[in-house]
Amino acid sequence: MAIGAVTAGCEPAVLRLQEAVEFLSRTKATDQLRIHQLRETLGAIKALYEAEVDAMRYEGLLDKALMRLQDEYEGIMHQIRHKGIGEADGGGGDNAEMDGSEQRQLGSDLEVEVLGRISEMLASNDCLDICIDIYVKVCN
Repeated sequence: MAIGAVTAGCEPAVLRLQEAVEFLSRTKATDQLRIHQLRETLGAIKALYEAEVDAMRYEGLLDKALMRLQDEYEGIMHQIRHKGIGEADGGGGDNAEMDGSEQRQLGSDLEVEVLGRISEMLASNDCLDICIDIYVKVCN
């Protein structure tokens, strides 16, 4: 989300610059040397833009915040799993006789909502694979 907001203004600018270079090369409004220099400059700007976005994504405060979210996600998943195991083991086998409408949800509504929000935040910052890894690790 945060990275998307930052890149929302930069990406269109790079695309417009690319369109301008393509337009100049098609119309022959300038010489080949100038077009070559513009293409080199465009390539350098693209590389710089991509490097800065990657640096924002994997370093600094955003990275620390995403790591904390991942830790919270894993902690809540462990809580839910342990609650579910304790209720199933302590019930003396009665859970097997309950129909689908009587079975309890493993987590509270709040826990499920928090997990959903954390999942959305991590997914919007390209960390969905981490959510899946945590889920698989906790469930096994």
